[in-house]
Amino acid sequence: MIVHEVEGVSSEKASELLRQYMSERHRYVDFASSMERLLGQLLSYANNHVEINARAKDPESLQKKLSVKSYDSLQLIPDLAGIRIVTSYTSDLRAICAIIRSEFDVIEEVPHGFGKPDAFGYASQHMIVRLKGNRSTLAEWITMADLNCEIQVRTIMQHAWASISHALDYKTDQEIPDEVRRKLHQVAALIEVSDSLFDSFRADVEALREHYATVSSVEEWKLLPVNHDALEATLGNISIAGIAAKIESLHAPVNEPRDFGSLDASQKGAVSIDISSIAEHAGLLGIKTIGELDAALNQPRAIQVWADFLPSYAKARAKRGKEFPIYPLRHEFVIALTLRMLYNREAKQGGSRAAQKPSADSTTVAQQRRKPTAKN
Repeated sequence: MIVHEVEGVSSEKASELLRQYMSERHRYVDFASSMERLLGQLLSYANNHVEINARAKDPESLQKKLSVKSYDSLQLIPDLAGIRIVTSYTSDLRAICAIIRSEFDVIEEVPHGFGKPDAFGYASQHMIVRLKGNRSTLAEWITMADLNCEIQVRTIMQHAWASISHALDYKTDQEIPDEVRRKLHQVAALIEVSDSLFDSFRADVEALREHYATVSSVEEWKLLPVNHDALEATLGNISIAGIAAKIESLHAPVNEPRDFGSLDASQKGAVSIDISSIAEHAGLLGIKTIGELDAALNQPRAIQVWADFLPSYAKARAKRGKEFPIYPLRHEFVIALTLRMLYNREAKQGGSRAAQKPSADSTTVAQQRRKPTAKN
């Protein structure tokens, strides 16, 4: 244990530590910023999607701390540099803490609220760390080798509780007025239940994705519903040979579909936008299953919308002095644009028919106008 909760230091000692901190605060600012970058890299390598924030302690906060805790030197104050890691799921907390333990020297570790039946709302893993020997000798880190950093790891829901309770200045259960204690306990229970449900939700989604990936290799893939996860697993099975041939007639090749899991982050982002558009327009067209989607994309009308669109698009670009683009088009983008054009054409044709045919309301009004009025 590196801190002791005793009566605060003398005013002279506090002033001395504050002056020293102000003169060295830039070191802690640099240390916190460097730790933020390093932890971001370490956790991204492990596929942990987190939000990381860094800070050097505010001088006013340090002054308040020195009034209740005693320290002989700045090096013994554990949280002058601080990192907060916020993750979506409680099931990620253990993996994140394991990475921190493997990459840093952990001086102290304090779990707040976890596994304690009488814990009051707040839950977070606090770890006081220093650089390990191998990293502390590197040129970019050597000036920070003697500094401590407090790392707090919590979920989004736990962070919400911490932010609200901090604003209310309630640190313990005993501080809460009896009149509102029950309501605040209800909030704490909802946060814990929400964390549990989010974990359960992710487990269900991952199991469903595994099922879709298995089914995608057999004939059953055509029976899958059109949703984002099913599309990720089966888009490579959907044939757009006729559409691709029409597009390639204007020298714009269409890429072969690629496994979604093999894409990098930027490619996944672009393909996810395409998949969202596919799911949306398939729904608008009344397409329920992947098999129905495959069939719709191989009907003559799907090729015809491209046959109508491409020449006008090429002509419009030529007017602006631009050639028809010859870069490859994504398989998923072609499917998304095909469905969008099919829907727009269907909506336009539907609107034309509606304009030609009198509505029931207008017919009724006309009939009412022609109906003779009864005589008294």
